[in-house]
Amino acid sequence: MYKNHICLAIILICLTTTFCFSSDNYDPNALRLSANNSTVPSGTAEDGIWAKVLSSKFVDILFGFILGLISACFIDYLRTRRKAKRFRHAAYIELKQMLFEMLIYTIHPDSIIDKEKVQLLLDLMNKFNLNEEVFPTENNEGYEKLKNMSQENIDCFVSAHKLLKEQRRRENKMMTLKKLNCIFISHNIETLPILSIQYTSRLLNILRRIDAINSYIERIDFAFKKTFDGSISTQNHDNIVLDYYSDCQCLSDFAKKTAKEVADFIAKWRK
Repeated sequence: MYKNHICLAIILICLTTTFCFSSDNYDPNALRLSANNSTVPSGTAEDGIWAKVLSSKFVDILFGFILGLISACFIDYLRTRRKAKRFRHAAYIELKQMLFEMLIYTIHPDSIIDKEKVQLLLDLMNKFNLNEEVFPTENNEGYEKLKNMSQENIDCFVSAHKLLKEQRRRENKMMTLKKLNCIFISHNIETLPILSIQYTSRLLNILRRIDAINSYIERIDFAFKKTFDGSISTQNHDNIVLDYYSDCQCLSDFAKKTAKEVADFIAKWRK
């Protein structure tokens, strides 16, 4: 909106300047009536009227109106800039917290992981300082050890994760997950237009990815609950178990890609 105000103010300034310069050649004596002729010379009276108008308070009013447009535009610009800054700061904190949860889903205990996933976890935890202020207190001890893991121990971690997955499957252990929630961003979705088109499109893409992650979590939760249903046949039970592990693997792989996207996005907002 303030861009339209600026354009209108520029046009008014140009028109006012043109009128002012056009009145520079005005001669006040041209309005005097001739002693022998009571008529006004052609064109002179009209020029005199413009000069009188311009020499009156009209110019002051016009310039005041222009300054009012410019000031309103400037205030609107500052207000929008401040609002965008606050939104970016709050969205950064929310996405940073969500980033840790995505990284945990990346190494889901019922999925197959590799060194790339573990390395991504370590790099992003160190880059964004995902400490006890970000993730839940009950996870501090285990993931502080993971955060400080050396490169030599990554292979051991992958092997231990594989053994844990096999043990959990033999013991028919499963787990449900908490959905990802962007409460602040979702409640302030109308603020997105004040951001650049590039940031808006990327943020919307992240929100779509989060919805996809939540859909995987819903399917995992559904499969977990159906395993306790005694009315289903053994074949259906086995199929549900297969669906559970398949969805856990899809969740792990998709969370890895989404975590990369979120990390790259919020890195540009990091101060």
